[in-house]
Amino acid sequence: MRRLFIALEIPEDKKDLLYEVSKALSKSVSGNFVDRDKMHVTIRFLGDPNIPDDRITGAVKEINGGFRREIDVRGVDSFYHGDTPSVMFFNVSTDLSDINSKLSALLGIEEDKRFYPHITICRLKGREGVEDARRKYKDFSLSFLSNGLTLFDSDFKSYRRITGPSAGS
Repeated sequence: MRRLFIALEIPEDKKDLLYEVSKALSKSVSGNFVDRDKMHVTIRFLGDPNIPDDRITGAVKEINGGFRREIDVRGVDSFYHGDTPSVMFFNVSTDLSDINSKLSALLGIEEDKRFYPHITICRLKGREGVEDARRKYKDFSLSFLSNGLTLFDSDFKSYRRITGPSAGS
């Protein structure tokens, strides 16, 4: 089963910084942590869509024409399932809602109103340490230049880049 998603790649030096924080968090938070090489800014999860592959790659390529955007990462937060934290992530504070809207229009799918660009740190196994981590890393920040969207396919074990520019610097 395919798990397609559209993301922004992160430059290697910035991944190093993110991964250092992730390793520090793994000492106080229980979860399944994302490997350094798989870190990315999630823009849109598609799953196994009923959309032709050429339409998806065409949409990515159209948006990428002239795309250059400074991406700001600010703090650590969590997504919740009910009142239980389920995913810890680095917050992307750059407004990317225009990308979400254009992507939805090009793919002929409903715009994701809950759109929240982020960098997943881990899938949590409990709430212990989560609030402390949010407070400790609330002032964490970094920025990088992105040259565009990348389409990936992942099955949790493997991670394959399908199309997109190289990571910014």
